[in-house]
Amino acid sequence: MGETEVSIRPAEERDAEAVAALFEEWGHPLSCDEVRAKIRAFAEAPDHQFLVAEIGGAVVGFAAMNTALSPGRPGKIGVISGMSVAPRHQRRGIGRRLVECAEQWLRSEGASYIRVTSASHRAETAHRFYPALGYLQTGIRFDKDLHP
Repeated sequence: MGETEVSIRPAEERDAEAVAALFEEWGHPLSCDEVRAKIRAFAEAPDHQFLVAEIGGAVVGFAAMNTALSPGRPGKIGVISGMSVAPRHQRRGIGRRLVECAEQWLRSEGASYIRVTSASHRAETAHRFYPALGYLQTGIRFDKDLHP
């Protein structure tokens, strides 16, 4: 794969600066300290996983996921709660690799299906990416900020 030789591993606190830049690209700006705390929280929670994708030692993407009990289906629901790949590294298979690793981890944690949400303004990117990986659009998401 050359320059795009990608390794996927659990995020570590030392990744906070690079991941914070990806959060900015993703549209969810957080400080390095906030990202460091999130990485730590995911590492400490048994039903959560936070992965990073690296090329040549540089973090170029992340995926965060968790499992939860499902009231309407057997087994657990797997949730990919966030994913981003640096713009200059998109369309090189990195997002696909992150999703494959997320699916593998969620399956190993007992998930019987996976849910991904995507902001409505991502029609040209995520809304094409996930269906290409076999995901179906099944509904509409509603959000409410509890700390306005």
